[in-house]
Amino acid sequence: MSEIVRGLRESRRYRSLTEPALVRVARWAARTHGGRQPALKAAKRKLHQVYGAYLSPGAVAAAERAAMLIEGGARGDAEERELCLDVLRQHASTAERLPFLDRFCSDLTAGLPPVRSVLDLACGLNPFALPWMALPAGASYLAVDVDERLAKVFDHLGGAWPVGLRGLAHDLTSGPPEATAEMVLLLKAIPCLEQEEPGAGRRLLRSLDAPVVVVSFPARSLGGREKGMRETYDRMLREMVAGSGRGIEVRSYPTETVYWLVRNGGG
Repeated sequence: MSEIVRGLRESRRYRSLTEPALVRVARWAARTHGGRQPALKAAKRKLHQVYGAYLSPGAVAAAERAAMLIEGGARGDAEERELCLDVLRQHASTAERLPFLDRFCSDLTAGLPPVRSVLDLACGLNPFALPWMALPAGASYLAVDVDERLAKVFDHLGGAWPVGLRGLAHDLTSGPPEATAEMVLLLKAIPCLEQEEPGAGRRLLRSLDAPVVVVSFPARSLGGREKGMRETYDRMLREMVAGSGRGIEVRSYPTETVYWLVRNGGG
């Protein structure tokens, strides 16, 4: 198994993923595929399905460059937003959200008391949408991703915006990080978690105790086919939260369905 992990570390595409994630995938590949090369190939294929397929090859480097420019300051809001949009285009999930980004970000906190702490799980490049989010100055935003390079990008951005942004590298199949927040974002992540490890998405969702948890599901595949995905994921989500004591508010957008799960008495 260590040879498979070493092979993944030698891959430019996956070398910056957290050690627990690489070990977990390597262990699965070693168990299900005989020989180092077939197992390594299977491990890379698995990581592509749940991670690499969504991110353009130069996405993290683009995020690093943009963060450096934003951190340097002396840029107007319009130029800063253009830098952020260029980064958001590098990830499939955030790219397809761009046509309705203003409405989406406005809706996140609409009708809620001021949200002063956010935990963004499996965040990808979503923190680059912070300039569009209606969060009060001084709010905290912890961006959690399996990619260590991305986590460092968000740490570097921490002092550039009124919202206190921090990054954390963490493998969510082991559960959420030890952090509290008034709102948790889990956007389009559950299907990938379930593909990585059946039951992982459900366990994660049931373990979250924030007053408001915002969950979304894709409405179509990466290839653009709908295939009844809204209905399928709606049934999945409602089964996952049954008996949790949370109210559900649903809004549909062109490429995803979003659920606000509000704890009774919270939000």
